[in-house]
Amino acid sequence: MQSEALDCVMEAVRLESPSGQLDNTRFVQMVIKVMSSSSVTGELLGDLVNYLKEHDDLRYYTYVAVVKTVTKVQEEVREASASTNITDEFIEGITDRVRLLYDLLFYTPPPPANAVVKEEGHSWNSWGADLATHSESNDEELSQAKKRRKTEDGVTSGMSRWKDVKKQRAAFSNAWIALLRLGSTTIAKSGVKGAEPISILPREVFRKALACMHEKVIPHMHNPLLLCDLLTDSYNAG
Repeated sequence: MQSEALDCVMEAVRLESPSGQLDNTRFVQMVIKVMSSSSVTGELLGDLVNYLKEHDDLRYYTYVAVVKTVTKVQEEVREASASTNITDEFIEGITDRVRLLYDLLFYTPPPPANAVVKEEGHSWNSWGADLATHSESNDEELSQAKKRRKTEDGVTSGMSRWKDVKKQRAAFSNAWIALLRLGSTTIAKSGVKGAEPISILPREVFRKALACMHEKVIPHMHNPLLLCDLLTDSYNAG
């Protein structure tokens, strides 16, 4: 059922746009909801990643959604801490969501390399591309739709930032750094005297992230130096 529901949502985020472009706002909202769910199966995660493997726009906005989800998690932890309403179930739910975020980032393909884009020529693929092709029979309607549709930059969708390899790599970097910085966010069970605060980034997830860092993360980052402080802290912590 989850896979069928995902397929329906994926069709909706492009069919709602007359120009056949991805409705990135709705797509980001969908990813945040999936990453906030306690019932996500491995099959659903695999189906979502399959979409990301083929489409550059989906990959870019998934990175954006990861950052927003991390912010949402941090806000929930702050609110729970302020209300002294932190239970074992709450802690388990938060750490499970962080594990899910790591799995999504780990299996999502990285942005294309600069060399591939410049020398070989990267073919940018959009989830809405096929639909846009079918809509070209009505050129006037398509033209008007593109004029109406605006991106977050305030320019037409034809100038989408997801087609810029530097911005792809920056979004990739932001997502990984946001996730790893959760290691400094701690939480402790309410009503238990002397309860030790624990990081909401599970230790085993942090270790897995460090183990794959040199191959899956650092080579694709916009500015790997941004990880220096985080990696130094982890080294000092043993």
